[in-house]
Amino acid sequence: MPSPRTRLIGLGLGVMPTPSVNVVQSSFPEEQQGEISGLSRSVSNLGSSLGTAVAGTNLVAGPTSGALLPSKPPPT
Repeated sequence: MPSPRTRLIGLGLGVMPTPSVNVVQSSFPEEQQGEISGLSRSVSNLGSSLGTAVAGTNLVAGPTSGALLPSKPPPT
């Protein structure tokens, strides 16, 4: 079961993108709306792809390589 923090982050990520994109796109003139929409969608897809790649890498390689664990000082 997800923690309350995870639920809150998921809710924020699900609710905020559409209004924020609408605010940004409405600040451009009508002649540029097509270009801005395409650019917005491209950046969104790029972010989703990179986020998925980073999350997948951390999930697969992190626990097996110890990359996410704090380093321990050498024994004396």
